[in-house]
Amino acid sequence: MRVLVIGCGYMGRIHSANLRKLGVDVIQYDIVKEKCDNYVDNVLGHTIDMIVIATPIKTHYQIFLETYEYYGKKVGYFIEKPITETLEQFQKIIEISGDIFVGHQLRYSNFYALIKKEIESSSNFEIDMKIYSPSDPDVGLILDTGIHFIDLPIYYLGPPRDFNVRGNRNSFNLILYYNKGVWSIEGELRDYYRIEFLVNKKQGISDGVSLKFNENFFQDVDVYYEEIKDVVSYIETRNRDNKLEKPRISLQNLVETYELVFKIVSKLS
Repeated sequence: MRVLVIGCGYMGRIHSANLRKLGVDVIQYDIVKEKCDNYVDNVLGHTIDMIVIATPIKTHYQIFLETYEYYGKKVGYFIEKPITETLEQFQKIIEISGDIFVGHQLRYSNFYALIKKEIESSSNFEIDMKIYSPSDPDVGLILDTGIHFIDLPIYYLGPPRDFNVRGNRNSFNLILYYNKGVWSIEGELRDYYRIEFLVNKKQGISDGVSLKFNENFFQDVDVYYEEIKDVVSYIETRNRDNKLEKPRISLQNLVETYELVFKIVSKLS
């Protein structure tokens, strides 16, 4: 299997390293602003099975369109989150369809899955989550780091029956209303990363290095490795098995997340 990785920044390096661990042949290009104009001449033409787009968020949509125009549905596409900056761009990609995947690695996390277990063990729930993180200035905290934590309740519980939000893209208070309870998310732009949550009076903390739940340290899986392994396995076998279930981070499985996120963003100042 051969994969073209576009982007040599932090996420591009993580994905290329994990692909090599899986025995995949990797071709990688660095797309920085000063070199963007002619990148198509360099990256197109390779015989590949999949493309990874790990470039600045504002470039995702255009790079996808240009590579899709050349390769079409012959290859799979893994795009870092958020897949696009706007609902209109997202809807156009949905119309294109094909095997498209988005970097929502927390769907593979055993640590955050503890929240789901706590919800399932009680008749109702109240979850308070706080997000402190830097973000891409082009989209703000809610579409950068925040989208992961809006995706989790949708992945675990489905879309909420209603929501309320106030603030702006870098400082927000969001409440998701479910029949059994509420999931609150507070986000604040900071120069450090820290996630806190409280569920059934049990606290979870992640600082990007260590994880702790209910006063005990927690060892999670390598979520970046697990997500790319899932996608690679699917791409390798899709031509032999038409009934193969798509990975949990396939675009089709993320439609409800992105529809909700863009509704939320439209309500922010």
